[in-house]
Amino acid sequence: MGPFAGVWIWPLLGLFLLPTTTLAYCWAIALDGGFSSFSGLLILAMGILFDICFLGGGRGVLRR
Repeated sequence: MGPFAGVWIWPLLGLFLLPTTTLAYCWAIALDGGFSSFSGLLILAMGILFDICFLGGGRGVLRR
């Protein structure tokens, strides 16, 4: 059973809206411990942080 359990719309939306977080989620679920381990939560937190940085970086370019 995969990370999204056969639902195709969530991964598609995730890849367009939050691509790094979606990939980090899939990687964390593929680990043996999943989100119950520290490494799974760390991977997901890094994905969220990267997506926030990517979104914030684009706004500075638009102001110039």
